[in-house]
Formats: sequence, structure tokens, C-alpha cells
Amino acid sequence: MGRTAQDTIRQRKRENNNQQLETKIPLEAVWNRNIQGAWCFGDVRITSNTIMHAITGFMVFVLPLPAVWKLKIHWKEKVALIGVFSLGFL
Repeated sequence: MGRTAQDTIRQRKRENNNQQLETKIPLEAVWNRNIQGAWCFGDVRITSNTIMHAITGFMVFVLPLPAVWKLKIHWKEKVALIGVFSLGFL
């Protein structure tokens, strides 16, 4: 079976995407945007990644809270446990 024009286009797109993933950039380009010819992730990717990490961190904090409140211990100990969990935000 011969390759169609669409197959060829798809193959070239895959190769182009792979080349973009393998692009080497100077590490300094992450914090110094004045480097000529450097490639760095766009602000949208960095912002979305930061937001996702913040949401995940918040969920890791919130998920055990109901279990802590159901523990049969003094309320001061519960507050202390929540304080320990909140240290993860630092």
C-alpha cells in the first residue's frame, strides 16, 4: 500500500513536534530573556504549571482534614495536627 499525502503530512508533523521537544536551550534563558536565539517555555505554560501545582498542594492539605476532625482526641491536638499539615505550604 502506498503512502497518501495525508500520511506524509502527519509524519512530517510528528517529526517537527519531536524536534521541538528535543530543542536544546541555554538554561540561563529561563531567567534571562535577553539571550539572542534562545528558546524558552512560554509564560502561559509556566503560569498553568504553577496553578496546577498550587491546586495539587492545596488538595493534599485539604483531603486529610475531615479525617483529622473525626479523630477522638482533644481539639487542641487536632489544631496542632492541622498546623503540621499547613507547614507544607511554606
